[in-house]
Amino acid sequence: MSHFQYSLNALQSDLGGRMLSENSDYKFELISIDTRKMYLPAQSVFVALSGIHHNGHRFLSEAFEKGIRQFIVDEEDEVPEELLKHASVLLVDNSLKSLQKLAAVHRNRFQLPVLGITGSNGKTIVKEWINSLTTPNFNVIRSPRSFNSQVGVPLSVWNIEEHHTLGVFEAGISEKGEMDALREMINPEVGVLTNIGVAHLEQFEDQKELLKEKLRLFSNCKTLISAELEIIKGEELKTLLSSQTQLVRWSRSDQSAELIVVSESVKEHSTAFSLNWRGKKFDCSLPFTDLAHRDNLLTALLTALELGIEAEELTSRTENLKPIGMRLELLDGPQGSFLINDTYSADLHSLEVALDFMLQQRTAQKRILFVSDLLQSGLEPSVLYQRLAALAEHKKVDEIFAIGSDISGFKTGFSTPIKTYGSTDEFLQKLDSSWFENATVLIKGARSFHFEKIVHFLQARTHETIFEIDLNGMVHNLNYYREKLKPGVKLMAMVKAFAYGNGSYEVASLLEYHRVDYLSVAYADEGIELRKAGIQLPILVLNTERAALNSFFDYRLEPEIYSFATFQRFAEVSKNYPKESIPGIHLKVETGMNRLGFAKSECEELCRLISENPQVKVKSVMSHFAASDDPKEDEFTKKQIEEFKKFSKKIEATAGYQVLKHISNTGAISRFPEAQFDMVRLGIGLYGAPVTEEDKGNLSVVGRLKTVVSQVKTVLAGETISYGRSFKADKKMQIAILAIGYADGLNRRLSNQKGEVSIKGKRCKIVGRICMDMTMVDVTGMDVKAGDEAEIFGDDVSLEEIAQWLETIPYEVLTSVSQRVKRIYVQE
Repeated sequence: MSHFQYSLNALQSDLGGRMLSENSDYKFELISIDTRKMYLPAQSVFVALSGIHHNGHRFLSEAFEKGIRQFIVDEEDEVPEELLKHASVLLVDNSLKSLQKLAAVHRNRFQLPVLGITGSNGKTIVKEWINSLTTPNFNVIRSPRSFNSQVGVPLSVWNIEEHHTLGVFEAGISEKGEMDALREMINPEVGVLTNIGVAHLEQFEDQKELLKEKLRLFSNCKTLISAELEIIKGEELKTLLSSQTQLVRWSRSDQSAELIVVSESVKEHSTAFSLNWRGKKFDCSLPFTDLAHRDNLLTALLTALELGIEAEELTSRTENLKPIGMRLELLDGPQGSFLINDTYSADLHSLEVALDFMLQQRTAQKRILFVSDLLQSGLEPSVLYQRLAALAEHKKVDEIFAIGSDISGFKTGFSTPIKTYGSTDEFLQKLDSSWFENATVLIKGARSFHFEKIVHFLQARTHETIFEIDLNGMVHNLNYYREKLKPGVKLMAMVKAFAYGNGSYEVASLLEYHRVDYLSVAYADEGIELRKAGIQLPILVLNTERAALNSFFDYRLEPEIYSFATFQRFAEVSKNYPKESIPGIHLKVETGMNRLGFAKSECEELCRLISENPQVKVKSVMSHFAASDDPKEDEFTKKQIEEFKKFSKKIEATAGYQVLKHISNTGAISRFPEAQFDMVRLGIGLYGAPVTEEDKGNLSVVGRLKTVVSQVKTVLAGETISYGRSFKADKKMQIAILAIGYADGLNRRLSNQKGEVSIKGKRCKIVGRICMDMTMVDVTGMDVKAGDEAEIFGDDVSLEEIAQWLETIPYEVLTSVSQRVKRIYVQE
């Protein structure tokens, strides 16, 4: 909350535009851009943002109904009459630019020093480590998670309040011209440049052009703190800066740098540094060994030193730095519960993000929040916990378990039922897992409270093989395909077969939150489970079993009808239900797949049935491409399109009303835009497997199957490995035994060097036969130990590679992951 109250009328000169209606009584402290994430609507302004496939103006009435009375819009025709009568509405040329101007106005009310961080990668971890190193000396306001975009930055800057004494904000760009707007909002006094890599380089001529664009963030900075850059020397970098900007660098080789790495000694689990800071030597250590973490530490450490913190203070802090878990993890818990692990930080802003994630989940009947004292917030405890109480109430938390003396002292201010404990250990002594039956549990605590103990206690399964599903990656893929759709084309997402192995409920909940139009499942029981979990989207069932027809009416499921017998049986059953309870049907027609569907010769009889059963509403006509991803079969695909047009035209004419038409699958979305019709069906592409050449490199990895090394042992030349003695070592070798086997979904045909896994970024051949629960891999010459992580597929080993080794398709690889494997859902 900003603490300052604003009115649209007073801001008109700063934001531009004109008032369509105004009410001087309305003031706001908060900004909302999403009706699904509204907090204290009476104190908020709604900014209607528009994109290629989303338009905030469509939700103006919803925002009004939820209590918002102040609006910034850029489409006058979309403003409902009720807003003009009862709200303040400012019409501007561009809502996004006005949001950014609004943030800049707010930022300029404060005189606190502000750091602006940019670079190709490492921005978020450097920001978080700067926060850890400086918090004892400053009240820090920072970007939540990785809010560094044209929308994320203004929402971050808006959180500055009077008690803050240091601001730390990320700035990320993907194309030219974006940095100027970010600079105006952040207005940094000190700049931090992490590095310059190849991310987003496709929009720039080379890395130096990318560097120049990023340096625009620092145009007005007094100081720029820079990592050691490979593409440019320090003296050359100075020439690209304003004359008023002092360059402060760390280096391993340049003795003119302000912070010099005299030595660094990498041990098994830590790194010891000997450093020279402007002529003063000191030592420190870091509990990481990889180069990226070491570089990020030096950048964060140099920033803290430049802010005036003594080296002696910082040495004790660097050795306690933690990995930054920037992702919300959704885990299985006891008694049918789900756990959201978000223990990397504890403040009001990140808590709000985590509570929004909990609201997305439709898999449990109640919502429980574990929260500790919120340390070093800079707010008076009475104000802090009053806000926390209001946040919990508005985010529909059903019960709170609070740990810490501060929050316990203010529990009477909570309207949400709350139980308090003095310490984590005290809570664990009294914990009963039955408290959390059928609940979604958000675990959010400051590091000093060690809430990871609670997560460990509550996790339902301890099997060390996990299938990690990246929900951010799934949303990226969804938006990638959405951008290919013509205006008005609907999108159906396929969640059959346990959402291609990714987990039906969790994926369906995410897709509903991101407003896809339809879900599709294989069988009625899958749709019933989604309905029981609270999913409200229309659900198409592809395989309509006659014995399950009543459930379609009871659970609002829409059947695919592909035979006369099924049509007639559905029509008979429909006569037992009121008209409003009869679900629409989807007629499957045959155009060349030769699977399910009405043949062309059956069209006349099908039309007769439609005419004779007016109570049965045809929701859509659909068909299926046989080879839309194969350029060699394009002529056949085009024939299918023409057949589909003719068939659907006859059905629509018979019905006497417009029906949805859909034939495009993932491959056709990219390759046959003329076949989008009214709706497309997105399947494997949603889950990160490219179907066409165009999709390669544009999709995010969604599923990562991981396991751990159980043991490392030596095998001598001539000895054999695993069942059947089918693999014989021709020399002395080291093997790692992995905690995964064919019962987990690792196909036995990958045995004996046909398949590979990745350990520490290096490929390791599978040796011997894959067992039910174990697999052996060759790690000769590698530093591998028990407990190390092994990737079966994900970033280093792709689904496509495994499919090629098995002479199959990525669908089979994904859907083969056993349900005994623990799913973890992560989201930034």
